[in-house]
Amino acid sequence: EYQADLSYEYETGQSTNYTEIAQRHKIVFDNEIIYNNKYFVSSLGFSEMLVAGKLSPFLPKAKLIFKFSNLPADIVFVVDYSSKLRYPSLNELYWTPGGNINLKPETSQNINLNIDIKRSLNRISFENKFVYFNIWANNYIQWNPTTNIYWIPKNIGSVYSRGFNNNLNINLKYTEDISLDLNFDYTFTQISRLKSLRQLIYVPYSQFNFGSDFKSKWINFGFNHHYTGKRFTDDINLNA
Repeated sequence: EYQADLSYEYETGQSTNYTEIAQRHKIVFDNEIIYNNKYFVSSLGFSEMLVAGKLSPFLPKAKLIFKFSNLPADIVFVVDYSSKLRYPSLNELYWTPGGNINLKPETSQNINLNIDIKRSLNRISFENKFVYFNIWANNYIQWNPTTNIYWIPKNIGSVYSRGFNNNLNINLKYTEDISLDLNFDYTFTQISRLKSLRQLIYVPYSQFNFGSDFKSKWINFGFNHHYTGKRFTDDINLNA
């Protein structure tokens, strides 16, 4: 199976913080070949962009999906690779003060491993989604504080980001009218310059979110709690 998509996007921005009206045209061509059988699904493709009259580098992508349904739980195993390109936003380029018209596009190579597990048993069902990610970025765009009250974005070179996210959702159905949903979400991220272990500024190692939702015929009640780990405010990781 072959799939292709061609899209056009026109961006414009006008603000008292812009010295002039900012505008940009973007054309994206995306295509892939998909092979599907009863054991796995695979795809191979690439994207190309034309932004502000400039053609992007070749952006390949590939994905492999395995599905296992004859086990105690349904399991989906996904490995995917993609090359991505992020152009600076209009604010990053033109906001005054702080915009940087000399920013270069950010390119990255991405490899992800995804495992999705589902199981239902009587009145209880759950789904656990696990993602392990690796991102190698060049011309990484980072906002940096200045001695003034504003920040400035700049390209800081090569950056390596790795970590994982785990999301667990549990549904407890007491009766047809009474149920409880519980969600646990945790993300660990280590992001540093290439060949360094020092965390980039203002990026926490850990983030955790807990959500619950009680539903009945008479009342709905929800509770949410979010935790963000410490973030460093300097490049040598002394101040957090």
